[in-house]
Amino acid sequence: MLAREATEGAAQPTPSDDVSRLEAVEQQAGEMLQRHGLKNWRFVFDDATRRAGSCRYGSRTITLSRHLARNAPEAEILDTLLHEIAHALVGPGHNHDAVWRAMAKRLGGSGERCHGLRFAPPRYIVSCRNGCWVATAERRRRHVVCKRCKGEVVFETFTQERWQQCCPDR
Repeated sequence: MLAREATEGAAQPTPSDDVSRLEAVEQQAGEMLQRHGLKNWRFVFDDATRRAGSCRYGSRTITLSRHLARNAPEAEILDTLLHEIAHALVGPGHNHDAVWRAMAKRLGGSGERCHGLRFAPPRYIVSCRNGCWVATAERRRRHVVCKRCKGEVVFETFTQERWQQCCPDR
C-alpha cells in the first residue's frame, strides 16, 4: 500500500499556526478523554515519526505524534485519538483483536490497526555502495551489508534534494 502524504502539496504552517494547531489538538484530546470516562488518564505529545499514537496503561497516558498533529488531516488525528481511547477502554491484553476493533468502531473510529500516512520525512537514505538498491529508514544500523552483493550499506541524512538525485522517478 502506498503511503498517503500529509505534507505533500500543503502550505507549510507558520510557527504560530503550528502552536495553535497543537493546542487545539491537545484540548480536543482532553475533552475526548473526559467524554469517554477516562478521567484519570492524561494526554501528551511525543516525537514519533512512524507511529501515530500510543496507549500506555501503566502511566494512564495516551500519546499522539507531534508530527502527525502538525501535518495530518483532522480526520486522521481524530481517528488516531479514537484508536488509542479504544485501547484504554478495553484494557491491556486486547491489542488489535475483535474486542478492541468493536470498541473503536463503536466510538466512531475506523477500527483499522495501522495508518498509511507519512507525516514526517524519513531520517536516512540507505543504499548499497554498489548501487543494488536505495531505500529510506528511521534508524541507523551498524554492520549491515547488502544481501545481493555483500557490499557496504551507506546511511545518509535524508534531504528531499538528495532523495530526488537518488530516485528521480519516485
